[in-house]
Amino acid sequence: MNGKEWMQLGFQGQYPETDFRGGGILSLELILRFVKRNKELVKRMETDKAGFFFAITAINIAFFMKKYFHLADFLLVGKDIQVYCNRRALKNFCRMLLDN
Repeated sequence: MNGKEWMQLGFQGQYPETDFRGGGILSLELILRFVKRNKELVKRMETDKAGFFFAITAINIAFFMKKYFHLADFLLVGKDIQVYCNRRALKNFCRMLLDN
């Protein structure tokens, strides 16, 4: 694919690897899983004339999930307490992952 086709899929620029720095591999996994499970929906979303921001939205969601669930290595324990979830929410999140 050439650079402009990546932008049609919702990436910010012509080189999608630069968009993944915030969400990392988790964001790529979210995108792949969603596309595999929702092929027809993705095709319809892609043809929408209003814009297709799926890729960058998924990357941002992954970034915030990493922060909230203590998965981001740049957080400072104690200092960034308002950014991440409490212990109970983290346990529930881990249980949910194990159920899938």
